[in-house]
Amino acid sequence: DQNASRAAELTELLASHDDQLKEMELRLRATKSQASSTDKARKRLEDEASRATAEAGTLKEKLRAAESEKKDALNSVQTLQAKVTELEAREAEQAQDDSHTPSPSYRRRGNIGIGDSHPAHVIKV
Repeated sequence: DQNASRAAELTELLASHDDQLKEMELRLRATKSQASSTDKARKRLEDEASRATAEAGTLKEKLRAAESEKKDALNSVQTLQAKVTELEAREAEQAQDDSHTPSPSYRRRGNIGIGDSHPAHVIKV
């Protein structure tokens, strides 16, 4: 009886350990599956980070190119402004020179006399 009772206990204990072993194997498979999913997710995130880094580099290059174009455009504007200022100064100088010479109509008609709105050396009749 004692042996049979002990054999029954051991069989029950063995069955219990067998159930625990099966449960542990299931948890191990689940853990491995989760680890595999985690590795895949990590790899995916690393790939995305790599692409984002490459895109950031491209955007930095585009930004540098745009800044260079902006600088060139500003230089062109400054050059054009200097030319406009120079032309305006020439026009003002020419207008001042023109105000001291007789107008073509006075020279063409050959009028003699002093015009009221012209310098004294312009003769009008």
